[in-house]
Amino acid sequence: MNDIEIARRVAGARIVALIAIILALGICAASLIGHVLGISTLYAMHAQFAAMSPVTAIACAMVAVAALPALKPYRRIRSVLCGLASAIAALVCISWLITGTDQLNGAISSAIHGNVGKTSPASAIGIMLIAAALSVRRSARLRRMSDPLAAAAVLVSGIAVLGYAYGAHDLYAIPMFQTMSLNTALTLLLTAMATILARQIGGWAEIINSAGVAGAATRRQLAFLALPPLIGFILVRVTAQGQFGVAAALALLVTITVVPLVWLILRDGRMLTDLDGERRARETDEAAHRIILEERLAAQAQQIETQNKGRIRQAEEASERSEDRYYRLFSSLDVGFCVIEMKFDDAGQAVDYRFIEANPAAGLSDVIGQWRLTLTPGHETYWFDMYGTVARTGQAVRFENPARALDERWYEVHAFPVDDPSLNHVGVLFTDITARRQAEIELQALNETLEARVKTAIAQSEAAHDALRQSQKMEAIGHLTGGVAHDFNNLLVPILGNLDLLRHSKAVDDRERRLIEGALQSAERAKTLVQRLLAFARRQPLQVTAVDMAQLIDNMADLIARTTGPQIAVRVEVAADLPPALADANQIEMAILNLSVNARDAMPGGGGLTIRAATASVVVTPGAPSSLGLTEGLYIRLSVIDTGTGMDPETAQRAIEPFFSTKGIGKGTGLGLSMVHGLALQLGGTLEIDSTPGQGTRISLWLPQSPSPSNETGTEAGEDDTDTAEHKGVVLVVDDEDLVRMTTSEMLQDLGYQTLEAPDAQAAEAILRGGEHVDFVITDHLMPGMTGAELALTIRRTWPALPVLLISGYAEPEGVPAHLPRLTKPFKREALGAALHALP
Repeated sequence: MNDIEIARRVAGARIVALIAIILALGICAASLIGHVLGISTLYAMHAQFAAMSPVTAIACAMVAVAALPALKPYRRIRSVLCGLASAIAALVCISWLITGTDQLNGAISSAIHGNVGKTSPASAIGIMLIAAALSVRRSARLRRMSDPLAAAAVLVSGIAVLGYAYGAHDLYAIPMFQTMSLNTALTLLLTAMATILARQIGGWAEIINSAGVAGAATRRQLAFLALPPLIGFILVRVTAQGQFGVAAALALLVTITVVPLVWLILRDGRMLTDLDGERRARETDEAAHRIILEERLAAQAQQIETQNKGRIRQAEEASERSEDRYYRLFSSLDVGFCVIEMKFDDAGQAVDYRFIEANPAAGLSDVIGQWRLTLTPGHETYWFDMYGTVARTGQAVRFENPARALDERWYEVHAFPVDDPSLNHVGVLFTDITARRQAEIELQALNETLEARVKTAIAQSEAAHDALRQSQKMEAIGHLTGGVAHDFNNLLVPILGNLDLLRHSKAVDDRERRLIEGALQSAERAKTLVQRLLAFARRQPLQVTAVDMAQLIDNMADLIARTTGPQIAVRVEVAADLPPALADANQIEMAILNLSVNARDAMPGGGGLTIRAATASVVVTPGAPSSLGLTEGLYIRLSVIDTGTGMDPETAQRAIEPFFSTKGIGKGTGLGLSMVHGLALQLGGTLEIDSTPGQGTRISLWLPQSPSPSNETGTEAGEDDTDTAEHKGVVLVVDDEDLVRMTTSEMLQDLGYQTLEAPDAQAAEAILRGGEHVDFVITDHLMPGMTGAELALTIRRTWPALPVLLISGYAEPEGVPAHLPRLTKPFKREALGAALHALP
């Protein structure tokens, strides 16, 4: 029988139980209605039968409702109903025992002046049996008594029903049955059977609905139980009509019931015989299977044994390899490792240990087998305690301890159990951390001033961030300033050149000449401003040579004295045998003059100004760069020192910013120190400011020393030198700016030269390749396409005898070879003639 069939049977049993309860409730309800309406046929099926009393109807209805399968989740309601029904039944029994009659229903009869019937002791017992059967289901220990109690209720009610069915007054004339009505007997019988059928788990209903032979046999035997009562009812009726005697009826009852019973017994016996045959066949098959299985297991065991032998050999070989690797690893460890054997006293206290084995890094090869106290009598006991704990508990530990007896050394130790615990062996990995502990002690001492140092570090970090932001701002301004200054230089060339030509013209009167001189002065000031901008941007074209700083300062002493005025005492301090500096003499002179003017302005009431030059060296150690940002080497330290008002740290820090000035509006451009700072950086040096408010300022220009001696510089050619006829010739002027190219040609023509013009390098190269006679080439540097430097190199390769002069106010050092002659924009006629005169 499959699960669906079992489920179908269980559902059918539940439906039967529900129908039985509904019928029982219907009988109870009919009896109560009959008592209310005075219809006797509803509470007594026959006039000669006992009536179902109201008390009995109510109690039976309570246990019927409690037996409903739908009420199973509501255990409290079931318990209350069963308790009330049991209480009513118990009162009835007590009343019969004490008074010999039913006082409860008697009271009701007196109240309504009529006979409502009595509740017999058998009815009360049946009610209590059903209530008890429903109540014990809540107890795991008493739950198995539920079906027997319900079966007892079936027996009590079934006897009464058979008595009424057979008309056997003797059955229900027993004192305890004499007042049980047929209504009550049927109600109790239906409720008791429903109680049994509703318990599908762990009860008799589960056996009846079970699958297999047991369930089928049970159902057949239960079906046979219905045959004797039915046949007995028929024979009783036939005997009552006189057709059979009592003896004949009994013989016929026995014959009719025994024959099916024998058939049922033989059928079940045949079924059991078949089951025994199946069991014996199954046992025979199992025995055969067991033999086959044993044979297979033996073969597999043999195979496994063979495999295990191979695996054991492999394991032994792997163990040998592992042991070999272990010893290689053991010997190659950089940290110390040893195995020690602990020694315990009678109290279980660790008192010593000896060395079993050690790796080379441990440095204990000469003490193997010796005890620690023999080697070091004063060894601290806490080492024994720690290792003893590891050996006893099997728990690894990590710790750091000093070994006072071993030269005050500190060790970091990892101790763990090894080998068989009974051997008391402990593995020890140890590292000498004495240096680290000393560093930690020093660090602890430093931590006492941690707060102050953190504040200092934060301040230094903020200063570094401010310096970085300032550097980025200065770099951005430098790029912008360099580009603007270059373009401004191109604008100054025609202005300064044309004014210079007008000044030399004989067609102007004195008034016009004064105006031209004023315009030239303004142009010269603009030229100086542009040079300062380029110096700040580190993009002015420099003529870097070996400069004799002693001679340069000596030559400028009178100029500085006249510039600063009589209230300023100028003093020059130059070290003896001062080596030359690698610098641009003209730019250094301008820087010294600018610094002197700044010093004068810082001393409005007079003071002292010192120009000092001395050698200095910078040594850079790894991880500690120079505070000035200089590379290691020899330098000339050129200092301008005043005794003026000085500057506070914030002002000194911002002093090199472009356009920053403390002189007030209209009294300074704010580019003096920026120009000097940019010049120093471009020459590979730096600018250092040391100032104290109220005491004065020292500004030092660090310049790299020149490895070669200084060069003697000749005087520039004057106006008269440029007008000699021997230098006349044809000059090719190359510039992408039309005004610059035109002005340069005009100045050359005024000097007696003939000119050819080209707007770019490609046009100039085309003129040269076209066969035009050219004595000189003057070219701008930055032009679209080919630069002036590239054009000069091309001319050097193709026409090596042709002189080339490069003019630019914006020449990158890596873009212009050092050997090319150059002229800085803007320039006057005399400077242009002198530059041509100096060409080889």
